[in-house]
Parts: sequence; structure tokens; C-alpha cells
Amino acid sequence: MPPSPPSHGHSAVPVELSPDPVTRAPRRERRDGTDKAGQPCIIFDAIFNPDLCAKAAKDAELRRTIIEISLVRIEQATGFKLGRTIATPNIKSKGPIPPRTARIPAFWASRPSLVQEVNGPVTPMWSWSPTRDGCRIVIKVPDLPPRSTPVVVQLPGSAPTNPKLQMRRLPHPTRLLPQNEPSNPSHFAYPSTRALHETSTLDLEARRLIFSAGPRYQLDTPLLPPAGTKPVSDAKPVGGDKFLPTTVDPDSAIAEWSPKDQEILISIKWASVVEREREKARVV
Repeated sequence: MPPSPPSHGHSAVPVELSPDPVTRAPRRERRDGTDKAGQPCIIFDAIFNPDLCAKAAKDAELRRTIIEISLVRIEQATGFKLGRTIATPNIKSKGPIPPRTARIPAFWASRPSLVQEVNGPVTPMWSWSPTRDGCRIVIKVPDLPPRSTPVVVQLPGSAPTNPKLQMRRLPHPTRLLPQNEPSNPSHFAYPSTRALHETSTLDLEARRLIFSAGPRYQLDTPLLPPAGTKPVSDAKPVGGDKFLPTTVDPDSAIAEWSPKDQEILISIKWASVVEREREKARVV
């Protein structure tokens, strides 16, 4: 291997390949230089694939991982013991860094990117508004197409009805299922949401709401502040703007998934209202 050029202004230099090709991180041999204060220093170029570096610029955890990989490989090659206190230099004060290139095997350049972004579940936004006997909770599911056309699957002897996906609440955790009466077994399905609909669950408790829609949505939020604590003026529930004023009765809840409006609607009564209704029923 020819000696390394003394300046980072040179380009097209040979490199030592990483023993682990998964990260595609070739490393150049050391070169001597000076830091901003004019003190002598040792410089190593750790070269990573551009698509990996672009993601690291937005992801602090990935950036720390790349730095750690670079330090470990330098330690393995030189026998140095490097500290992990990282200082970010003022690059602009030294002027633009001339571009550098490295010769790498052709099969690395031809292989597709091994870095893939995996989208995790999103916390949907929700809100509530008062009704006569309780409240109406709305969970926004904006990833659903707003103009999805329902497909009507009509069984023999049945008649089609309003193509809305109605959900009953069963003992939780419950699945959000189409409401099909035995007398009317027609099934309405939205092609873009059917799989998501079938894997969705809604768990509604007196002081807590849990909603999961496959790998796309995940919401777990208290509906009220923790018991025994005073509400904080700026405290907010997960995914919402404000807590409910009092507890709700989970058994009175009725849920409806509306793909057209891209939301889930939950109508529910206050626990105190349900208790009064039970008292009246006992008196009668």
C-alpha cells in the first residue's frame, strides 16, 4: 500500500477495508496534521456510505453509533486507547473541507443500500367534547385515504345497508369488529383499511384509553391525572390537549371507525350519569 498523502486535500486514496462489510466503513491510515491551535495531532479518515451519513445527521443515536464504530476500529488498528469525550469542532472556522474519495471494491458500490428506515407506530392525536350525558372522544387516523370506496360483500338473502364500519365494544381488550346483525349479514370492507381494521384493538377504562392499530398506530394515555394529585396547568395527556373532567363508564362506550373522515368516534357516558340511571332503575 503506498504511503498516505500528507494533506486531506488529496483525493482518490487507497483504504483499508472494514472486516465487517455490513456497515461499509473503510478506514484510511493515519496522517499527521495540526489542530486549530497549531498543536500536532493525528488524523484518521473514517469513510461511511453517504446514505448512512445522511441519516446520522438527523439521528443522534445513529451518529453516536457511527462514532463508536470508528473509534473501535482505530483502536484495533493502532493499539491506542481513545477517550469517549467527544467535542464538536468549529469546522466553519477552518474553511470548507476539500472532498475526499476512496477506492472500494466494485461489489460494494453495486450492492443495494443495507440501511432501511423502519417506521414505528405513530401516536395518534385525540380530543374530546361534552355531550348531554357524557363525552365524545375522537381519535384521528390521518394515514387512511379520505376517499376510500367501500366494497359490498352481500351474502345470499341479505340486503345491503349503510356502508359504515360500526364497532361494538366487547370485554377488553376488544377488537373493533363490523357490526353485522344475524338478520343482516352484509359485510362492508374498505380495501385500504380492512387489514388494519381487523388487527385493531380498543381498551377503554374509567381513567385510561389504549388504542392499537397494527404497526401503524399506538396510543396509551391516561384520561385523568393520576389519582391523588392536583392537576398541573400545563399537564396534557398523551396525544391530547386536555384531560377529561371526571371518570367515564367503559361499559357504556360505543365506537365507530369512519374511514371517510379518517377518525374513530367513541361515545361514552360519565360514570356518575350511569350510576344515577342505575339508581332510578332500582327505585322503579
